This record gives sequence, structure tokens and C-alpha cells, in this order.
Amino acid sequence: MMSWYRRVRRRGILASVSAPVRYLWLRAARSPVSTPDLAMGFAIGVFWGCIPIFILHWPCAVVTAAVMGRSKLAASAGVFLSNPFTIPVQYSTAWLIGHLLLLDGSDGPAGFTSAAAILEAMMDMGLADLVALQVGGLIMGLALCVPAYLLSYKFATGFRSARAARRANAESKKSEES
Repeated sequence: MMSWYRRVRRRGILASVSAPVRYLWLRAARSPVSTPDLAMGFAIGVFWGCIPIFILHWPCAVVTAAVMGRSKLAASAGVFLSNPFTIPVQYSTAWLIGHLLLLDGSDGPAGFTSAAAILEAMMDMGLADLVALQVGGLIMGLALCVPAYLLSYKFATGFRSARAARRANAESKKSEES
């Protein structure tokens, strides 16, 4: 078995970070779940991935998908779009949106900075900043879940039709050989 360091070095950092999303998406697309349920599960995952609830993204998305009867695998793939590379940008944007919507007069850590600077700024935050962060994440999640649904529906439809065509082609070749 290859160590994580060799995998990252061989495939690159971006490929290593996006591998869980790709793996879960392909597993979900191959599952017998209907395409709307698959797309809705992915949108649920994107929604929960945008809300800054720190460690609880994945459990909330899977429970929501289970309660609504949607694809839990696709919800997991949507959540994993929030990764160490995107979270600083997401949280900064969520705080900025919440800060602008709540018209809070305080100055805080706005802008796109490093993960260490975001962690330090979060330790210094007060209740008003945390509320602004949550409100901004909620608005961002609501704004991104609709395009996530539409794109995942399109990708799932294309993937499933291409897979059905490949299967039909393989079966026709098999029957011609017989």
C-alpha cells in the first residue's frame, strides 16, 4: 500500500484533495438512486458544506439526506467540496456576507487570508462575528445549492446515459461474437 506522501507527490495536491469527492460522486452516480434524488443529495451536501459549523458538516448533511430520502453518498461528496483549501475562502466570504447583511459596525477579519490567520481571527471573535459568520454561511449555502443541484443533475444524466450506451455497445458486440 502506498503512503499518503507518495500518493500526494505522484498525483499532486489538488488531485489528492479532490479524490474523495470524485470517488464518492462516482459511487453515487453508479447507485440505483434516481437522478433527482442524487442531485438533491449533492445539493444538500453543498448547502451544509457552506455553513461554518466546523466539524459537523458531514453528519448534518447525511442525516438531512436520510430524513429527506435522498442520496447520502452524493451528500457526502457535496460536503467534501469544503476542504482545507476552500475553507479559508468560504469562511472569509461567509463572514463578509453576514457582516454586510447584518450591518454590523465592527471591523473584523475580512478578506481572503491564510488558514492560520483565519483560526487566530476566529479565536478573537465575539458573538456578533460568529452570528455574522453563520448568517453569511446560510446565505451562501442557499445561493450555491441551486446551481449545485442543476449541475449535478446534468452531470448525473450525462454519466448515466454514457454508461448505458457503453453497456449497450458492449452487449451488442458480445451478441455479434456469439
